[in-house]
Amino acid sequence: MSYRSVNRSWVLALYDVLRSQGFDVFLDQFVLQVGMSLSDSLRDNLRASAGAVLVWSRAAADSEWVQAELKQMQRLREKNPRFQYVIAVLDDAEVPFLEQDDKVVRFAEQPEGPRGRELLELLYGAIGKPLPPDAVRWLTTLEERTRDLLVTIQSDAERATEDAVQSLVALAESSEPALHATPLPLCLAAERLIGIDRPAEALTLLQTACARFPKALRPQQLCGLALRRLERVDEAQQVLGRLYERGHRDPETLGIWAATWAQRYAREKRRIHLERSQLLYQEAFALTPSDSYVGINAASKSALLGNVDEARRTAAQVLELVKTVRTAADGSDYWLTATHAEARLLLDEDKTAIRLYRTAVVKHSARAGDIASTRDQALALAGALALPEETRQALREAFSTDQP
Repeated sequence: MSYRSVNRSWVLALYDVLRSQGFDVFLDQFVLQVGMSLSDSLRDNLRASAGAVLVWSRAAADSEWVQAELKQMQRLREKNPRFQYVIAVLDDAEVPFLEQDDKVVRFAEQPEGPRGRELLELLYGAIGKPLPPDAVRWLTTLEERTRDLLVTIQSDAERATEDAVQSLVALAESSEPALHATPLPLCLAAERLIGIDRPAEALTLLQTACARFPKALRPQQLCGLALRRLERVDEAQQVLGRLYERGHRDPETLGIWAATWAQRYAREKRRIHLERSQLLYQEAFALTPSDSYVGINAASKSALLGNVDEARRTAAQVLELVKTVRTAADGSDYWLTATHAEARLLLDEDKTAIRLYRTAVVKHSARAGDIASTRDQALALAGALALPEETRQALREAFSTDQP
C-alpha cells in the first residue's frame, strides 16, 4: 500500500479490512527491514507483491514519491499481467498519469474509512476479479446502515452529554450488522470517547472490537491510548510494546508508545524516560518524515530535555509540512491545528501560536481530554522556553472552555 502520512487513519482502516480478509499487507512503517533504505525496501516489497493499492488525495498530489510508485505499478503490470493494483481516491483530486486500464475507486463520501460497494470494488480489483452481484446488493444495504450509524456516533460525541456517552457505550452490546462487519464504527466511537475525556468507556468498546476483530491494528492502538489516558501506563506499554515487537513502526503506534514514556517521566521524574520518549518520536519522524504529529512531539521533547536548538530545527521542518495546509490553520482538524500552533510556539511566534490554539479549542470545545493534553504540553514548553508570565497566562486563557 502506497500512501502519504496525512491519510494514515484512513489507510489503517483499510489495512485492518485487508488483514481480516486474509491478505498479507506491506506498509513501509510496519515491516521496514533493518539496514535497508526506505526506497529499497518499498521497491523490493512491491516487486514481491501480487497486487497493490495506491491511496490518492489532494494531500498526496504534491508527493513525487507517490507518483513514482504509481508509475512503477504500471510498469510492473506491463511485465506481469497477473499483477493487479487499485487507486483509492479519497476526495475530488484528479489522478495524473492514468492509463486506460487503471482501476480507480472513489471514497470521497467515506472519510472515516473504506466500506460498502466501494470497498468491495477495491478488494475484487486487487485480485482482478469481477464483483459478485449478490454481494453488491447486500453491501449497498449495509453501507446505508453504516453511514447512518457513523453520523449518530459523530453527533453523540459532539453533544458529549451523559446520555450521549451511554448511547456510545451501548454499541458494545448491539447486534447491529454494521458493528460486526468492520471495526470502523467501534473505533470511531472509542476515539471520540477518548477525545471527550471518557477513556474508561472507550476501553469497553475497544475490548469488544479487539475480541471481534483480533487481526485489526487500530483497536489495539486505541486500547493503548485509552489505558494511557487512564494513567494505567504499565498496561498501555504492554499493549504498545507488543505491537512494536511485531514490527509495527507506524507513527500512530510509535507516537502513543512514546507518550507513555513521557507519562512515566512525569510520574517518576527520571530523565531517562523522557529521553526514551524523545527517541521514539524521533524514530517515527525519521521513518515517516511527512508526519507532522510525531515530528512536533520529537521537537517538544527535545526542548523539555534542554536541547532548544535541536527542538527549533525540528519544529522548522514541521512548520514547512503544515503551514500551507488549510485544516492546520482553520481549526477543522484539531490535532493538525494544535501541531501548527506548537511549532509556532517553539519558533518564538507566540501570538500566532496562541491564536491557533484558541481556534482549535473553539472548534472542538467538547474534546476535554485532547484539550487538556495539548494545554499541558504547551505550558510545559512555556517553562522550558522561559516565556514570560503574561505569555503563559495568555496560553492558559487560550485553552479555557468556561470563560464567562
